[in-house]
Amino acid sequence: MRPTSELGARSLGWVGPIVLELLPDPEQVPSDQQALLLALTATRVEDDAAIDYLARLRGRSSLAVRTELARPWRHFDTERYAREIIAHLDPDGVHFPVSDTAELAALRHLGGRPRVQVAGVIPVTDLMDGLDRDRLTHLWLNAEPTDPDMSWLSLFPNLQVLRVNPRLPRVRNVPEGVTITA
Repeated sequence: MRPTSELGARSLGWVGPIVLELLPDPEQVPSDQQALLLALTATRVEDDAAIDYLARLRGRSSLAVRTELARPWRHFDTERYAREIIAHLDPDGVHFPVSDTAELAALRHLGGRPRVQVAGVIPVTDLMDGLDRDRLTHLWLNAEPTDPDMSWLSLFPNLQVLRVNPRLPRVRNVPEGVTITA
């Protein structure tokens, strides 16, 4: 069984773990578009059985596939997903989402990533401790910060871009040299 559209791929994933047995071997699909459809299906399964299948997609160079693999780890065992998927993804261009302190700690344990998306409410003190100070170049706040004062970002000397979801309250005291985008 091969999904033929993104909508179909997402819908197929809701069937559950049984769908993993019906999908083709991800290492045998030639195109990145087909690999993306398989990733979209398997990441919707939301059962740790999907991790083994997804691990066979982690070597793809496609930004879309790598982004899809980074996106859903909150639905799986954090440590296992970090070890088997996140640790192997080429970080170039991928914003790695963190929705809680466990994911933040797992990402830190892996050496951090240059691009991080804060997708959950995480206290500023935990962000200061959990984000890699030398490696972070892009920070995306997609969840309301516990404090809109961004002066703490001065601790990250290589931070270049702060992306803030436009639905969130305005942030203030962003360090000089950091570009704010929406």
